[in-house]
Amino acid sequence: MLHNAVWFGGLFPLLLPRVARADVFVLPNDVAFPYNRICSLLLALGRPVLVMQEGIRFPLPAKERATYGLSGAHLAVWGKGSALHFLRVGVQRERVHVTGTPRFLALDIEKNRDEGSAWLASQGLDGPLILYLSNPIDAQAFCTSVEKEALFERFLAGIHSTFERVPKMRIAVRTHPAENLAPFKDAVRSHGLHDRILFPPRIPLSTLFGAAQAAIILASTVGLEALRSNLPLGVLEIPGYGFAHDYVSAGAAVPLSANEDLSSGLDELLDMPEEEAKARAGAYVGHHLELGDSTDLITNLIVHACKQGKFPSATDSKA
Repeated sequence: MLHNAVWFGGLFPLLLPRVARADVFVLPNDVAFPYNRICSLLLALGRPVLVMQEGIRFPLPAKERATYGLSGAHLAVWGKGSALHFLRVGVQRERVHVTGTPRFLALDIEKNRDEGSAWLASQGLDGPLILYLSNPIDAQAFCTSVEKEALFERFLAGIHSTFERVPKMRIAVRTHPAENLAPFKDAVRSHGLHDRILFPPRIPLSTLFGAAQAAIILASTVGLEALRSNLPLGVLEIPGYGFAHDYVSAGAAVPLSANEDLSSGLDELLDMPEEEAKARAGAYVGHHLELGDSTDLITNLIVHACKQGKFPSATDSKA
């Protein structure tokens, strides 16, 4: 009801007169409101629409989320891994353009490390830092909110021996903007770890990557970003589901079992040589990210659609 009110009462009459003034439309999504409505409208009017992949793609438990990419729009996808996902869920091959994303081309590992080192110094930290990168796996239907909080509790319970071995280690928790931070802070206080678990302010994630020695994720694109930054990556098992996506099965990440002591996995992350971390990341990143000039590839698609009134078939184009 709310979406209908917003759409028909505001967005639709605002958008409709503007459609005639544009040749091509680029959207980040074709399933979340309001992009789903916008995409459907444009395609019904026969206008060329390009959906630029906004996050790593893999099957999600929530059925409605599996429709991402199935609107009939053309897709600019990050790499071969994502292309295979879209083909598996039924997107036509001619609509799947492997372009990469400018988001990852802008990565400057040395600059991030310099900024990360400066941030560590500003915080008075001189030991290893591990990132715990949460995301709303409850909203994605991997588990309930209570189960997600319990998973973090088990994580805290499983890291005490590592703190004993590495007293200067600190863990920085970074939550998704859609998550409630309070349960995380309550759990840290209940475990008496308030002096060892940090909740950094909203500094750039790239700075945290530069500061960290390793990263731990649940089910998120940030795992790919961590690997792209040559960080050792751990994936925390989701009870009742397992390890999300293919980070663990592809050998790119260290598995962290939800029901076992985490010390051996954390030790592996902390002690992993840089060359091993690069080797683990290399093939995985190459499969999931096209590292060519994504800006040119995407621009060429848009220019073609402006001139021809439609996008080229992906089977005929270089993207």
